[in-house]
Amino acid sequence: MIRRVLLTTAAAGAALSTIPAHACPVCVGNTDSELAKGAASGILMLLILTYTLLVGVGGIATFWAIRARRLRMHNARPQPAAASPAPCSSTTS
Repeated sequence: MIRRVLLTTAAAGAALSTIPAHACPVCVGNTDSELAKGAASGILMLLILTYTLLVGVGGIATFWAIRARRLRMHNARPQPAAASPAPCSSTTS
């Protein structure tokens, strides 16, 4: 029982303490630091890369769809009839 009371008191004391945390400038809120600027640049670069790749894949899919439609339309056109060979007029004597 005494152990439980001590643990509860220690946990409450740790939770209610006002000692500042030793965290990086991004976590503390210093947005002017080089670390925060680097993190923002990294996020921007990843967003640009991701959306560039998505647009590229969408462009290729669109190109393939248009190409397939054109090939289907080209193959659906009636082909001109081939001239039938003239009948042989051979005489056997």
